[in-house]
Amino acid sequence: YAYSKDMRENIMLQVSVRFSPEQVKAMPAGAFAALQQEIERRLTPHYPSLWLNVSKGSQSSLDVSGARSDREKADVMETLEAIWQDDSWLP
Repeated sequence: YAYSKDMRENIMLQVSVRFSPEQVKAMPAGAFAALQQEIERRLTPHYPSLWLNVSKGSQSSLDVSGARSDREKADVMETLEAIWQDDSWLP
């Protein structure tokens, strides 16, 4: 499906990060808020209309949608991986 330029500019990047109950137990207090802030800090300059959800679920998952291309999605995934590996954002 071909999008017009205006439609492409209005596509919102959506990132959903869910942690399993076991992962949540192992996290320090304030980790969800700190992770959300770090993801926003790194991604919002590139995606001003970023929709982000960091939450607890029955199992862990990571979902990225709304990227304009496979390369853009891969770039976002690489950024998320870098955030996770650099735990300096943890409280």
